[in-house]
Amino acid sequence: MAISDKTRKVLWARSGNRCAICRRELVNESTQLDDEAIVGEECHIVAREANGARGDSPLPIDERDKPANLILLCRNHHKEVDDQPNTFTAEVLTKMKAVHETWVRKKLTARKEASLPVFFAFRVDTGTELCSSAMGTDAFQFNNDQPKTQQEAELIGGFSQSLQDYGDMWSDVEAKDRVLAQLEFDRQIAELNQQGFVVYAAERRERWKFSEIERPFHFTTAYVLVVREDNPLAKRKDDKIERLMRLNAQKESGFTNFIPVLRGTSSVRLL
Repeated sequence: MAISDKTRKVLWARSGNRCAICRRELVNESTQLDDEAIVGEECHIVAREANGARGDSPLPIDERDKPANLILLCRNHHKEVDDQPNTFTAEVLTKMKAVHETWVRKKLTARKEASLPVFFAFRVDTGTELCSSAMGTDAFQFNNDQPKTQQEAELIGGFSQSLQDYGDMWSDVEAKDRVLAQLEFDRQIAELNQQGFVVYAAERRERWKFSEIERPFHFTTAYVLVVREDNPLAKRKDDKIERLMRLNAQKESGFTNFIPVLRGTSSVRLL
């Protein structure tokens, strides 16, 4: 086994690009002569091999490359914890990991950027458009108009669950299965349209700030929104901007091609 791309993303995101012990940044800025330098390493709490540091453990082999058994460290501390396994036991490292990831979550929650930027989400009519807009990102934000019936709730919930499932494993999905996923989203979008809903999506580069850290932490978020066809935003009559952008010629329907969205400090909502 090996650490998957998805697991690496989860570990680095939850660790906030910081060593869990000294909390130094683990990606150094580029210079005029060289690219960025990565000085962080994914450290196994229980080693993958039985003869490795803390490797004599009942933890199953297929669990040893999972996020729960990994801690993000700088190179110095990675060597230290592996050279001193009796001091840095699995229990000690697990506690360090939990404390650090809790610290990261609190800093992110407390120091999201103060501004509340408005952005536009564009209507998607096919699974290909949806996957192009939403897959391969670091995080999802899903929002929908309130369902009125159990059928609507199950339809929207199933669509949201499919997005989450494919989004979590997209980097590991092979080319053929990506095409099949597009076909499945085609079907789900068509069902939503039949029930009077329209789907919008946007991909945004987010900046989050930590307390006492000057440089922001960057990641990409996919926003997917399901709104009713009678939502005033989707039936907007003023299409001057769309005509200037030549979008009306692309999609002939009674719904606007994009809607304004507000990203708040804890959620996203329609304007």
